Amino acid sequence: MTRLRADFLLLMTALVWGAAFVGQSTAMDHLGPFTFTGIRFCLATLAVLPFAIAEGKNGPALHRSHINPMLVVSALFWALQVILIGSIAKRSNRPVTLATIQFAVAAALSLIVAVVLETPSILDMFSAWRELLFTGLLSGGVGFTLQAIAQRHTPASDAAIIMSSEALFAALFGMALLGERLDTWGLLGCALIFSAVLIVQLVPFWRLRDT
Repeated sequence: MTRLRADFLLLMTALVWGAAFVGQSTAMDHLGPFTFTGIRFCLATLAVLPFAIAEGKNGPALHRSHINPMLVVSALFWALQVILIGSIAKRSNRPVTLATIQFAVAAALSLIVAVVLETPSILDMFSAWRELLFTGLLSGGVGFTLQAIAQRHTPASDAAIIMSSEALFAALFGMALLGERLDTWGLLGCALIFSAVLIVQLVPFWRLRDT
């Protein structure tokens, strides 16, 4: 996969994640944040697990050094996640398995906190079934897996900037679906993010042209 295609996959990932913010926002009318996150990533784990099993049969062994402690840290801290996913995915050569482990860790930790701090209810979960399916299967299962695949073929610096467009897409979907509005500073922030994404894509071509 070329760097340009990998960057495009990351952009699509950011778009899906941005759309997921609408689902998260409306789901909060029924569920606590930890309950929502836990169920969401349980669904993502179940959706991707068969592919991870198939990948394990056909791919190289995933050594424990690829999982702990770096993988747990990447599941807990988003800032480190972008850097660590690229590194681990390249070394392990099993991006789907990597994504599945992330989902399972995030689901387990969120549900533990949800049981302690919230009052999860089956009826409330059914009330938010649309949001859970979208964010669990599409945003979680597809989005994070695409990220793990694409980051094997592009620098972490590209990934960090491109996926920051998640906030831009979230704002656009919020305006389109929820009737939200951005003030001047919000619009300026969107413009800066969009400019950064364009620069990341154009700089390699400028360098090739100058050589």
